Amino acid sequence: MPLQTAESSETRTERTWLTLARIGAAGFVVWAVALQLGSGFFDPILITLAAIYAVSLVFVDSEHRGRLIAFTVFAALTMVPNLVFGSSDFSHLDSAGSFIPQLFVTLAIALAVAGGVGELRGWSATTARTSLNRAVTVFVVGLSVSLVVSVTAPSDRPLADDVTVDAEGFAWAPGVVEYDASTASGLWIDNRDFAHHTLAVPDLGIEIQLPASKSRRIDLGEVEPGEYQIVCTIPGHESMTGTLEVTG
Repeated sequence: MPLQTAESSETRTERTWLTLARIGAAGFVVWAVALQLGSGFFDPILITLAAIYAVSLVFVDSEHRGRLIAFTVFAALTMVPNLVFGSSDFSHLDSAGSFIPQLFVTLAIALAVAGGVGELRGWSATTARTSLNRAVTVFVVGLSVSLVVSVTAPSDRPLADDVTVDAEGFAWAPGVVEYDASTASGLWIDNRDFAHHTLAVPDLGIEIQLPASKSRRIDLGEVEPGEYQIVCTIPGHESMTGTLEVTG
């Protein structure tokens, strides 16, 4: 009987940590699919990572230690680019549409890594449940704070002679912004995406933050006629390029 009890306890511990790892893997897959559908563009690298996580849900178990080690290392490695590309989202609580998904996927990867390490090291099932509870708590608190900050964040007010530029679908509209310096006084930027952006005109030394679903105004002042490149400086948003065509 004592031997059976020990074996039963060990099995429960393994299942608990494997469940934690699978929850993290499933969370990454859900995030990746939602991001692809929401953004409207196909990212082959992201889809490949999601496919690997999806396969791991079936093939990773305690009986194949090599697979579990490979999964844990893979999950740890995916955390690196996630933090690099998601650092901007983490620094902008006022953009709930990008902050909340970033927080979700970061916690999902952390659970996947913790689940793999916990099973490999034989940590207690209690620690696994505590880790999951803490992850849920962090997510709920982060979600609540970000929603409040996003809702209360103010938008600027446009002037009648401002030239309008929209950020939508990770692109600038129009792609070529015609600006008559003799009649216009500034740019009115409307961010229609759920993601945080920046609008930068490097040659003019201009860069402003664009919270998700908010509007900002730029007073250009005196600007020489010519063509100036418009970009978004956030990593992963390199496709957001346009041209500011100044006349007058």
